[in-house]
Amino acid sequence: MSEKKKKVLKLVIIFGAILFNMGLFPIINLSIDAPKFSFGYIVYMIVIMLLFIPSITNDISLVCENLTQSRLFLYNLAIITIGLLARYILEFGEVSNTYNFTPINIILHILIVSVGIMLVYALNKKGERKRKIITVIVAGILAVSVVFITQNTPYKKAERFVRENSNTIVECLDNELPLPNKLLGKVYNEWNGEHNMHEFILTTWGNTYYGCYYSPDDVPLPFQNADIDFRTYKSNSWEWKEEYGDNHGKTLKIKDKWYYFEASF
Repeated sequence: MSEKKKKVLKLVIIFGAILFNMGLFPIINLSIDAPKFSFGYIVYMIVIMLLFIPSITNDISLVCENLTQSRLFLYNLAIITIGLLARYILEFGEVSNTYNFTPINIILHILIVSVGIMLVYALNKKGERKRKIITVIVAGILAVSVVFITQNTPYKKAERFVRENSNTIVECLDNELPLPNKLLGKVYNEWNGEHNMHEFILTTWGNTYYGCYYSPDDVPLPFQNADIDFRTYKSNSWEWKEEYGDNHGKTLKIKDKWYYFEASF
C-alpha cells in the first residue's frame, strides 16, 4: 500500500472510530434514569460492535505495521475521548447527558471498546503465541470486571440489600428489637416526621450518597426526611432540589415500603 493511501486510510479510520464512539455511547447504560431499550436494539448494538471492531482492527494493522499493544491502547483512548467529547457537546443541555455521562458508563465504554480492539489485534497477529495467551487472559479478567461493575451499581446494591434484609429489618422495627449484627457496618438513621423514615446509607461517591430506606407509610421521602417537596419525573420515581443551592436527589421505589435514594451536595 502506498504512503498516500495509508494517510487517507488513517483519516478514514479516525473519523469512523470517532463516529462509532459518538453513536454507540454508552454501550452499556447502568443509570437508573436511562430508557430501557428493546431486545432488538441490544442485538443491533452487538452486531454493530462485532462488525466494527474486527474491521477497524484489520485497517489499523494495514497502516500501522509496527504498532505495539501499549500504543494501540493509547491510540484507542485518544479516539474514544474525542468521540465522547463530541457526543457530550452534541447533546449539551439535554437530559440524556445527565444519565449517559456517568463514571460507570464511561469506564465500561472505554473497557469494552479498547479491550475488544486490542484482543482482535493480538489474535490477528502471526506468531507470538505467548502474547496472544496473555492478551486473552487479560481480556477475560476485564470481562469479569465488566460483569462485576454492572452487578454492583448503587441501585443493584440497594436492591440486593432490600431483598436479603428487608423482612428481618421490619420484624426488628415492629418489635422494637436491635438490628442484627450483620447490619452494624451500615450507616443507619431513623428520621421522624409526618412519615417516619428508616434510612441505610450503603455507598458514597464524593459528595453523593446512595442507599435505601424503609417507609412504613409507603410514601417517598427526601434524604434525611427533609422538608422538601418532590417532583415526579417517572412512574415510581421522584426527585427533589433545594430552592437555593445545588443540593438535589432522587428516590425510586424498589418494592412496597422500600425505596432507593441518591443525594448530592
